[in-house]
Amino acid sequence: MIVTYAFRNAMLPVITTLSMVFSFLLGANVLVEKVFAWPGIGSYAVEALISSDFAPVQGLVLTMAVLYVALEPDDRHSLWRDRPQGKA
Repeated sequence: MIVTYAFRNAMLPVITTLSMVFSFLLGANVLVEKVFAWPGIGSYAVEALISSDFAPVQGLVLTMAVLYVALEPDDRHSLWRDRPQGKA
């Protein structure tokens, strides 16, 4: 019983921190790929932007936005709360 309540309360900051780290990783992806000359989706997006090929850039931005919204901590917190989601 204590494990159930402690786990639920302990998961809230973990979920928030993981979602923030994930969003920072999405932003740093382009920088790391350009600095270390690694081929990847970030360098592909920069090269497409430089050559004015906007379809891959739109696809990348849409993919990253969907991933960020899917991992948004505000929606995930409701899965771990004990309180009913009715009227407050």
